[in-house]
This record gives sequence, structure tokens and C-alpha cells, in this order.
Amino acid sequence: MEETKGGPLDNQQEGLNLARVYEAIRELALARNPDDLLLRLVQKAVAFCQPELVSFLVKDPASGDLRYALNQGEKAENIKDRLVRKGEGVSGLAAETNQNIIIINSQEDPRFNPEIDNLPGIEIKSLIAVPFRIEKAVFGLIYLINGPGKTAFSLEEFKLLQTLVSFTELALERIVLVKELKQLEDYDGLTQTYNAKTFFSYFQREIDRCQRYGHDLSLLRIDVDYFEKIIQTFGQEAGDRVLTNLSFILKKTTRRV
Repeated sequence: MEETKGGPLDNQQEGLNLARVYEAIRELALARNPDDLLLRLVQKAVAFCQPELVSFLVKDPASGDLRYALNQGEKAENIKDRLVRKGEGVSGLAAETNQNIIIINSQEDPRFNPEIDNLPGIEIKSLIAVPFRIEKAVFGLIYLINGPGKTAFSLEEFKLLQTLVSFTELALERIVLVKELKQLEDYDGLTQTYNAKTFFSYFQREIDRCQRYGHDLSLLRIDVDYFEKIIQTFGQEAGDRVLTNLSFILKKTTRRV
């Protein structure tokens, strides 16, 4: 009788949790750009873990310092753009060692240093730090905090957050890949200027615009003197360098429009 009473309820609760996780993953997959994706990740962390404060810290690739770039919670303004020096505190440790960290009780965990880890106006009792990786290198980390008045984070919440971060990493790779493929369609691989297909598409649009409004239209053709001779004398690499330098000059000396 006891088993009959507890079993179906547990299964039902597990089904609801799986449905919520699936819905969260689906919403993450709908993000159109990196900023939107990270914002959605932070929002999902809030929805699932109910932290007092959740932040996304971005790692400076040169110095290794972390910056509180995206924050949600009652005291989010207290830590806007706050810096964490390389390797300092629990967040610095997680970023430097590329490890996921959960601290159930800060007073009993030697990794927690109150002088470094406590934030302005925020006393920390429990925390989760999960690095966010791009191509296996740490780009930043998501950081969840609960104070003494809140329930400590559980291992289930810790594992769930890791799952959401792992999927978000994959989603970001997809966004970057789609952008790169789009760029390959529109730009010349050598000069990073519009290729012929894209040029003629824009050119036809300008012709239609000028015909509609009665404006004049000019087309400038530029030839590189002795280009073939440069290649014959110095090789194809030298010719490529001439084209890349020319494209750089044209992009710097013409208006974007």
C-alpha cells in the first residue's frame, strides 16, 4: 500500500520536471544571437533554482579577470561590472581550473573566503559556479548565490544547471556556425568584401532605387596596374596581399552605405 501511494506521485513529478527541462532546452534553441542566448540561460537558472542572485561572468582573454556582465536578482545593481581578479575566490577558481563547483554551506567549506567571495550587501551561504566553454576554453561562468535566509542549493539543481549550460554551449556553437556559413555565402574568402553574387544583388537594388526616384548612378571600376606581372615575379601570395591591401583601403575610405 505504501509503495502504491508513493510510486505514481514520484513518477508524475519526474515527468513534470522532464517536461520543464525539455521546454527550457527548446527555448534556448530558439535564441537568435549570443546575447539573447545567455540572457535565456540566466532566466532558466532563475526559474529552476530560485537563487537570490544569478550572474554571468565574462572572462577577459588577456588578463584572465572575470567581469559581472549579466545579473538578475534584487541586489543585481550592487555588482554591475564588478571585477574578480584571475584565480581569486570560488568564481576565479572555477574559471581557472575549468571545474563545476557547488558549496552547500560557505561556513564549512575551505574553498570559500568571506573577504573575497562575499559581495557588497550580499552575504553568501550557498553557491553554484559552472564554467561556460567555447571550443573547450572557458569563456565565462554562470554563478548562483543564496544567502542565509534562502534554502541551500541541492545536487539536483547543480546537475540540472550543468545540463542547461552544456546545451547552451552547443546552441552558441550553432549560432556561430550559422553566422560563418552566412558570411561564406556573401563574402569573398580572401578579401572579406562582398562576392560577385552579393554585389550584383545590391547593385540591382540600387538600379531599381535610382529608376524609381530619378537619381543618377555611377559605377567605379578599379584595375590594379601590372597585377599579372606582380604574380609572375613575386608569386601568388604577393598578388593575394595586393588584393587584401586594396580591399582594406577601399573599406576604410568609403562610407558604409
